Amino acid sequence: MDHRTRRPLTVLLALALIAALMTAACGRAPADLAGTYEAPKAQATMELKDTGKGALSTPDDDISFTWERRGDEVWLHTRGGGVVVCVLGPDGSLSTDMPGVGKLRFTRR
Repeated sequence: MDHRTRRPLTVLLALALIAALMTAACGRAPADLAGTYEAPKAQATMELKDTGKGALSTPDDDISFTWERRGDEVWLHTRGGGVVVCVLGPDGSLSTDMPGVGKLRFTRR
């Protein structure tokens, strides 16, 4: 292989590695956040599965969603296209201002 062939191949491999690392960092639900969380004041329970799926249960409703971590935030994507952003606290809690409900703080069971 001469230098004219090696350079494009090296660039392609580098781009593939960068794309793989970005997908792993942004598009997956980290297993360390998986678990059951409670917001006792709202009588709400939220389960984050390590598969990236989850559910929110209240006395009046059950909502399924997919989730992903983005830095210090956890984004919940509902089937209807809505997004609820939760802020990850230093203690592992998840806080959000949920539309129609108000501020909620979920702590891990």
